[in-house]
Amino acid sequence: MKSEVLKKIAPHTLEKSRIRQLINFDRTDNTAVKVSVVVPVCNVQEYLRECLDSIIGQSLAEIEIICVNDGSTDGSEAILEEYAAKDKRVKVVDKENAGYGQTMNVGMDLASGEYIGIVESDDYVDLHMYEDLYNIAKEQELDFIKANFNRFMRENGETKEFFNRIVAPGCYNRVIKPREERIVFRGVINTWSGIYKKAFLQKFGIRHNETPGASYQDNGFFFQTFMFADRAYFSERAYYMNRRDNPNSSVYSNAKMYCMRDEYRFIQNILDKNPGYSKKLKPYFWLKKFKNYLFTCDRLDNEKLKIFLETFYDEFRQARESGELDVSVFDAEDLEKLFFLLEDKERYYEAILCGPIRISVVIPVYNEEKWIRKCLDSIYSQTLKDIEIICVDDGSTDASLQILSEYSERYKNLEIIRQKNSGAGEARNKGIQAAKGEFIAFMDADDWYPSTTILKNLYIAAKRHNVKVCGGSFSSFIKNKTVTEYSDEFAGYTFTENKLMLFSEYQYDYGYHRFLYDAKMLTGEKIFFPPYRRFQDPPFFNRAMITAQKFYAIKQVVYCYRKDDSKLVWTKEKVLDLLHGIRDNMILARDNNLAKLYFANVNRLNKDFVKVITSFILPENKDVCLALFEIQALVDEKMISQALGGKVTEYIIKPLYRALFNKPAAASAANSRTVTVINEEKIYDALLELKRDIHAYGDAVAIRMSLSYRIGRVITFIPRKIRDLFRKKRSKR
Repeated sequence: MKSEVLKKIAPHTLEKSRIRQLINFDRTDNTAVKVSVVVPVCNVQEYLRECLDSIIGQSLAEIEIICVNDGSTDGSEAILEEYAAKDKRVKVVDKENAGYGQTMNVGMDLASGEYIGIVESDDYVDLHMYEDLYNIAKEQELDFIKANFNRFMRENGETKEFFNRIVAPGCYNRVIKPREERIVFRGVINTWSGIYKKAFLQKFGIRHNETPGASYQDNGFFFQTFMFADRAYFSERAYYMNRRDNPNSSVYSNAKMYCMRDEYRFIQNILDKNPGYSKKLKPYFWLKKFKNYLFTCDRLDNEKLKIFLETFYDEFRQARESGELDVSVFDAEDLEKLFFLLEDKERYYEAILCGPIRISVVIPVYNEEKWIRKCLDSIYSQTLKDIEIICVDDGSTDASLQILSEYSERYKNLEIIRQKNSGAGEARNKGIQAAKGEFIAFMDADDWYPSTTILKNLYIAAKRHNVKVCGGSFSSFIKNKTVTEYSDEFAGYTFTENKLMLFSEYQYDYGYHRFLYDAKMLTGEKIFFPPYRRFQDPPFFNRAMITAQKFYAIKQVVYCYRKDDSKLVWTKEKVLDLLHGIRDNMILARDNNLAKLYFANVNRLNKDFVKVITSFILPENKDVCLALFEIQALVDEKMISQALGGKVTEYIIKPLYRALFNKPAAASAANSRTVTVINEEKIYDALLELKRDIHAYGDAVAIRMSLSYRIGRVITFIPRKIRDLFRKKRSKR
């Protein structure tokens, strides 16, 4: 019986390792197998039971489970024998170790099912996976069907799941021919989140590369299935659970430096044998090769990295010179890395080698127990590992500090600084002073990085273009929806291309979180956050940008901001800080001839914050009125004219206009009556004098002027009087 079974295995595969035992292959019944599930096993006793239980419990009963033990030296073999004894659908192949590719080919050669699925022995699957996928495959007559999946980690008894899409939106729930709709080649490489028609695999001789060890042989299998399939399908539901807490996974190994190179030579050979497919698919071959070479670089120590970069550089240089490298299929972030490597591989090596702290991520934390884990997890998932995280606890009264302590025990690169509640600006300043990184990034504790490549992409772009500031596009999370498209005054949140920019061209000061800042520039020029509770970010950002003069922009969305206005309670102090921040920005913009930035800040008084400010123009708030007078005195009609592209003669800010002309203000928590004028000390006198002058001036022209002209003349009179008032004030000092 054994010899009959072994005849099913391809001779060149069989000869690579001795089959020691076959279990349950002699048991047959009349039930046709719909799906054969191949499980490669090598030293996974800790996870194997969970894996097998999830397959045995499938709602689709007509399955077989082919477990191929690749020379395990732990208790895995005994577990397989135990399960085979309980369920005849579990078939075991026990063989000498020969590597992942050979193990998979043995299992697939022995499969009797109409379709074949794969489950890695440290993963597990949803109980309805194979029934759902098989039904769609039969209905649509598919060569293969794949579904989305979840990555997961378990720490301290808690399971964290991360949803992963395998292809771009628009490619789901319909039949696709991958070699024609080649966008799917950009998707995630995996072989285990779907099922493959056995007849399809046999027709095109689709097999795994039989190199030693677990060495990325899924790349070749992936490429072949996408290359040859006429009818493929992608399901949006996630069934497969892919483990990321197994320290023995090949994903974390740097021992086999050239395994990825060997795998892509295997794919190259297949393309060369099929020239009819090669022309269309060669660009995507180089794209996937590039991404996986980057993946390899992330897992090598510095010595091996330097050696591997020579191969990386040589292969892509030759491909470019021969015209085989089509960069049009690369996204902007990958092009940054590719061109950096080809331009100067020594500088590229210095930028990616392990050792020095590249980026310090500074996070002020105040009562964010609900969100801080998501924030920190998004940083620790970054592909750039040479980072430090500085969390400044701003006197939290919830469990935030406890959570930070938990993370600092788990990770050596997290530092906790504690301060009495002093505001986010002061917390960030402490972070700047403590930072040891080459660049500094800032996060709020309830926000997160939306992808794993952000810090590396920003850092590589900053180094390649030798800039002090580098940033990307912005996103907001509002009412459970992510917003990535902005217009009008918020259009500056988005970059449409990767390019070097002058701040004098950009002149936008919202979204400072999405930038890296050169640490020496900040400390050397004493660029810190002002001591405000509100609106401290734009003055910091403007000072940094004006100092740097230029920055590099990447179009990738690099930050997700959780917008929750319900947490914001306005007080007089916060309104004053807002006014002081806008005042600071107006002065910075005026002194540096940044007209667009200047008017954007003036317009915030008139549009974004007019209701809030007006609600605090009360008799007891003389300092609010003084701050408005001070801003009005700073109004420069020439700057506004330059920004608007037309002549503006006199200009009055709207909150002050409303107060002077007795416009109703929003209700105040302290006083809900309608606001007229300030009635206190010198501010009262100044405002009364101004109000009397307005009425006198208005009466003088009322006899001969129309109503509209009279109003216009009065309005132009106000800014002159306020400037005169402040000139008198300065002359008395």
